[in-house]
Amino acid sequence: MGLDPISVSLTKFQQLEILRQEEEDRAKEMAEVEKRIRNILWEMERLKYLQRVHPHYMSVKPPEEASALADLEKYRQSLGGALAAIKIAIQALEKELGPGVAAPPPGGSGQARRKYNSFEEFRRNR
Repeated sequence: MGLDPISVSLTKFQQLEILRQEEEDRAKEMAEVEKRIRNILWEMERLKYLQRVHPHYMSVKPPEEASALADLEKYRQSLGGALAAIKIAIQALEKELGPGVAAPPPGGSGQARRKYNSFEEFRRNR
């Protein structure tokens, strides 16, 4: 006697919510990566300027993070591509689901919705 395999599938609304959350998370991550890149570039420009002001600064080494700049830029480009793909997927799902898909229908998880909530459910969802 074998058991049936366990499977999981996502509703279109769940897919949309996953994409929206991922877009929000990756946008925050993108902001952090860009902030790090700007800070590194600023420090490098600062050093270049000081080197033009006086020869003493020629012996000052660039910030340690400067060596990570190329990797950060690659990651930024990859993240930008992911964000673009997520936005396209969101638009496609929203178009497929039609107007008014700002939130999943009541019950959210695809369960059949009863006409009335119990008092405990009402209190929990309040």
